[in-house]
Amino acid sequence: MKSVAVIPARLGSSRLKNKVLLDICGKPMLEWVWRGVCESSVDTVLIATDSEEVRNTARAFGASVRMTSADCASGTDRIIEALDGADYDIVVNVQGDEPLISGADIDQLLHGIQQRPDADVATLVASCPAREFNNPNAVKVVVTSDNKALYFSRSPIPYFRDGYTEDSDCLKHIGIYAYKSSALEPFGTL
Repeated sequence: MKSVAVIPARLGSSRLKNKVLLDICGKPMLEWVWRGVCESSVDTVLIATDSEEVRNTARAFGASVRMTSADCASGTDRIIEALDGADYDIVVNVQGDEPLISGADIDQLLHGIQQRPDADVATLVASCPAREFNNPNAVKVVVTSDNKALYFSRSPIPYFRDGYTEDSDCLKHIGIYAYKSSALEPFGTL
């Protein structure tokens, strides 16, 4: 299956100005994300942005960049515009503020969606550490017994009557998604 990973990157972050260009150990955050994605088995890696500054920075570290309009309402919309009908079976959306993402994470996601013919969209979760359970910046998720997402929240979910412990079964959402191309554009219109 032909795959592409697209990293939507804009400078207009509401909580942290110019977040994707912040220096982390001598490189912009976006470069760390791009390098992690490039370690995966996806066929193509693109950065999608509406910013000339992001484009120039990304090209300087070797990334392929697609310019999009500033009117994109979400990262998914930016990806749809950047691909503009390109022929891929699977599209991976990697947020531009995930500097610790690894190629192994991307490959796990690709493998998961390829193994589930009934899945149009897939994402990753991990155990939620106790220190992040009440943190609204950590998105929590509840899943069914067959790992279908039921509910995402920045609030603590599920509720533990006796309090959260390291043994509590809580999952944290990892901000990457894989879409079958046939589902991406309709998903973007929801």
